[in-house]
Amino acid sequence: ATSISHQMVVLQLAAGSLPGLSVKAVTGAVVALTGDALAQHSDSSISSYQLMRGSSFACFGAVYTGAFQHVLFGWLRENCNGAVLNQLLATSGCSPWLAAVECTLLNQCLVVPLLYMPLILILSGRVRGLSTRDALSDAKAKYLPLLRRNWVFWLPVQCAFFLWLPQEEIVTGTCIAGVLWNRIVSLITHRRDAEAISEEHFGLGTHAFAAAPARRLQMPGSVFVERVPAPMSVPTVAGVSG
Repeated sequence: ATSISHQMVVLQLAAGSLPGLSVKAVTGAVVALTGDALAQHSDSSISSYQLMRGSSFACFGAVYTGAFQHVLFGWLRENCNGAVLNQLLATSGCSPWLAAVECTLLNQCLVVPLLYMPLILILSGRVRGLSTRDALSDAKAKYLPLLRRNWVFWLPVQCAFFLWLPQEEIVTGTCIAGVLWNRIVSLITHRRDAEAISEEHFGLGTHAFAAAPARRLQMPGSVFVERVPAPMSVPTVAGVSG
């Protein structure tokens, strides 16, 4: 508790003294640190706060969620005006809706699959003590299930952000929504022991997952559940959070 409190104080002081891009980086770090602390607190297999894990996710949040997305979202807002979708759909004139959809699709269908997902999955594996080779293998197994869940939540949310939020608030909104997403996923999952959860039916958006043996997949601040067919052998996944 002392370690996490000290980290939070340092990051909050930094946020108050640094302008522009640095503020976004610190905001991303604070959100990632908070999300991971909540995940660690809800994980019965973790007896004390893991400082190295929290620091790793805070660094990722600062670099990717805060700094990189600040630059990325600015570029998307400047260059995606809806013209491409306007031509494809043969509509009359560009609209804010088309611009928001263009920004969202470019990010979610290009940047997220090619950059965010590989990075966060490999980081998650390394933080759990896996070798680079095992972390890559683990990332391959979890990639598609996590990407689908990411799209279910983030496609509508991010489109709304690009449509209604001013440029300087999009990263902050993304950080806040990320904490909400992490907690929603945690609430709809139920852990039975260190590797398995109870086999209740649950739904996410319009997609329902039937009861089946499950693996608990964790990323900085959140918990994801990957349903697998009952006859299959499920490898053990160590407990580790958008």
